[in-house]
Amino acid sequence: MKLSIIIPVYNTSKYLRRCLDSVLNQTYKNIEVIIIDDGSIDDSKDICYEYAAKDSRIKVWCQENEGVSTARNKGIDQSSGDLIAFVDSDDAVLKDMYECLIKNLEDNESDISVCDLYRVCDNKVTSYGMNDGKIFVIDDPIKDFLLNQNLKYAIANKVFKRNLIGKTRFNTSLTNSEDRLFIYEIYKKKPKVVKINLPKYIYYLNSDSASTSEFNRKHLSILKSVDIIYNDALDNYDEANNYLFENLIMFERKLSISTNKNDYLDYYNNTRNKLIDLSKKIKLNKKRKLEVFILKNFKKLYPSFVKKIENRKQNIDISKIKDDLFLK
Repeated sequence: MKLSIIIPVYNTSKYLRRCLDSVLNQTYKNIEVIIIDDGSIDDSKDICYEYAAKDSRIKVWCQENEGVSTARNKGIDQSSGDLIAFVDSDDAVLKDMYECLIKNLEDNESDISVCDLYRVCDNKVTSYGMNDGKIFVIDDPIKDFLLNQNLKYAIANKVFKRNLIGKTRFNTSLTNSEDRLFIYEIYKKKPKVVKINLPKYIYYLNSDSASTSEFNRKHLSILKSVDIIYNDALDNYDEANNYLFENLIMFERKLSISTNKNDYLDYYNNTRNKLIDLSKKIKLNKKRKLEVFILKNFKKLYPSFVKKIENRKQNIDISKIKDDLFLK
């Protein structure tokens, strides 16, 4: 089966070669690479055309800066593969990722194939999900998604059958978390999903990425996406409350340690009240109970509590795979 790999590009020339090299060096060769340059003003466009001139599997389209959702939608429309995957242009993939995912998809007659991912920050691996090689089918992908168990919110660690995606597209009104809403809409079609507990996608948390930047109004798009999914799922899934709680706690953490928190006090206080209310509706582990207790009773201490959490990093031995992760 032919795989279309869609890569939106916007001002990522610093990382783009690493990304493209990892995609083009896949052991699975029946691929096309659809690059959508979203109005880059650095050297990204030149790099895209440079690679396209050397490899006929690459197709490049350029557009004005319209956002990642529009770019991905154009990539879907321009692709011709039986399967579709997405890669962010500042990330990379292990060389056997798609061979592994497609084999699992075919062997299990599935619609979506999923792997885990490495999370890399400051040239160190901070997490990688499960790593026992277990392959299994997800019974209820929406429930799994709401509880953030095996499938995760990421879109780039997955391969989708094209006919499953159909006319579903990314919501262009969202500037953040548009991928999870897309995935949720796909899961509502009740696909068969197979997962392997091995990390194959490399997610780099760069200092200039949206995930690490100071809090701004774009982050409010996360709340919009979360609310859409929560309100849609609540009638059929009690787990929607867990989903809302976990996402709001991440939002509250981010905002609590931002230097511009005072600009968003209404959101901060409203989210705090929602979390306290939700904590009464769901079962929390000890760590979450402690966090809610501090948030409720020691509001001024909460930022210090969050900084301690954020500064913790797993001590992961990656010496044997250091080169595979493109680490220095």
